[in-house]
Amino acid sequence: MGVLSVYINVVLLLCTFWLNPVSSKGLSYMYKHPELPSNFEEIKLSDNSFLETFQAYNDYDALKHIWITSDATSSNKAKRFPVRWDLKQAYVNPGFNNDMCLAITETGPAMIARQLDQEFSLNGTSKLVLQYEVKLQKPISCGGAFIKLYPFLSRDQIEQFDPEQDYNDEMILMFGPDICIPNYDGVRLGLKKMNPLSKKSEISQMTYPPRSRLDKEFRTHLYTLILDSATQNYEIRIDGVVNYAGNLLEKGKFEPGFQSTELIPDPDDKKPTDWDDRETIDDPDSIEPSDWNENEPQYIPDPNDYKPINWDESIPEYIPDPERVQPTWWESSRDGDWIAPFIKNPSCYQANSCGQWKPKMIINQKYKGDIISPKIVNPNYKGVWKPKMINNPDFYQDKKPANFNKKIGSIVFEFLSGSKDMLIDNIYIGYDIREAEMVGNITFIPKMELEKREIELQLRKLVNIKEPMKPSINDDDELENIFDFIFDYIFEKYYLLPETVKNNIWTAFLSLFVIFVFIKVTELWGIKRTTHIQDNKKESLKTTKFIEKKEIKPND
Repeated sequence: MGVLSVYINVVLLLCTFWLNPVSSKGLSYMYKHPELPSNFEEIKLSDNSFLETFQAYNDYDALKHIWITSDATSSNKAKRFPVRWDLKQAYVNPGFNNDMCLAITETGPAMIARQLDQEFSLNGTSKLVLQYEVKLQKPISCGGAFIKLYPFLSRDQIEQFDPEQDYNDEMILMFGPDICIPNYDGVRLGLKKMNPLSKKSEISQMTYPPRSRLDKEFRTHLYTLILDSATQNYEIRIDGVVNYAGNLLEKGKFEPGFQSTELIPDPDDKKPTDWDDRETIDDPDSIEPSDWNENEPQYIPDPNDYKPINWDESIPEYIPDPERVQPTWWESSRDGDWIAPFIKNPSCYQANSCGQWKPKMIINQKYKGDIISPKIVNPNYKGVWKPKMINNPDFYQDKKPANFNKKIGSIVFEFLSGSKDMLIDNIYIGYDIREAEMVGNITFIPKMELEKREIELQLRKLVNIKEPMKPSINDDDELENIFDFIFDYIFEKYYLLPETVKNNIWTAFLSLFVIFVFIKVTELWGIKRTTHIQDNKKESLKTTKFIEKKEIKPND
């Protein structure tokens, strides 16, 4: 039912764009979207927190003084990150009017970064909270929107940011949605740690991440990460709801893991020469039939087939192509003697015979194939041999993978952009989840409700639902139509439900429908069966009455 629910939502939302297209002359929506509330600018945070709402910039010129793009080039002098960024508001299913966001204007390799006003640490006692919003306005099939946290990077380092540079190994963690159908669809969580054996940094990522939600709903989604360096616990929330939680030390949750294998096979242990690991063997008592000849071929020349009298074997079947000549660049001393490619001899089609004659092949009646001896259980079977396990001499274990000696001082967005005009907004970094929840309640929740209201009105227009006129009591008072109230209440409550609850509603509805059909079929079958029994009783009654009326004459 989850797939059906998603399919219906996609169809309805695609119809939304057909019903309410965005023209170059202006934007058209189902209702007037409100301006940003004043409390957006009045969000009070602790001194050791960071929040970027993008409302403090008048235009992109002001933005680029803080948010810096890379000018790094590849070996052919092409820019490594050619995608342009901008400061824009949503035009597809918007929330607030004039809610400015960081926007990606193109698809392709994208990168932008900024320095933080203060540094954040994961030193074994702190709990880091990272949160931000992502909104698609165009379909996406392959692209990301994840954030990377780095130590403090100078402006020159950001302007020359290159994935191949050494300081790129300084990345601390990455988090956020990424999708590339059909290979990947998830919210990435990766920690970059130093491998003590290879002495190289490697990023360990979640093995089974939650779904990215980068789909065709074109709604804002809120991504939240809580990373506790004291307990090594982590938690991922999507739209304020806990979607995944666990501990970094759980085996199989990250690849590569934060510890190596404790035991390894002994490289000096060898399988004994008398070890028999065959489960079954050929039956030694089986006798091959005397008439069985494995050398008989499956096909043999037909002994009754003879070469036609007019068959001319002197005509070659293939000849060099007369239309192909030696290329001018060909050098015999370097390339060898030139030989034209061969083609089918045209004379073969005229004479209907050329080349060496061969009789046709027929099935050999004596063919029986390879003999297969019956199998029996091997009485000497000892099982599959395995070398003994020994302690790994190169064993290592990172018991505190969430702890970093380096402090977080820079935000970097660096990924393949797969959706034009994708928006990023309200980036929060801090230590208090209650503070992050407060930010989400002020910024994301009202925006989500406005977007759902726009979708609701689009759906009303889609199904052509007209609001009935409200009955007038007098010139001054009007009674609210009960159908409007019920309709508004159902739509409002339904779109606020989590996806799992929506899927359960669909499942319950289908179950009730199946039960209803089953009851109706059972009733019809019962009525038909009752009618058939009653008809049989009537026929039996008629027969009895006929016997009673028949006169019995005595014998003379």
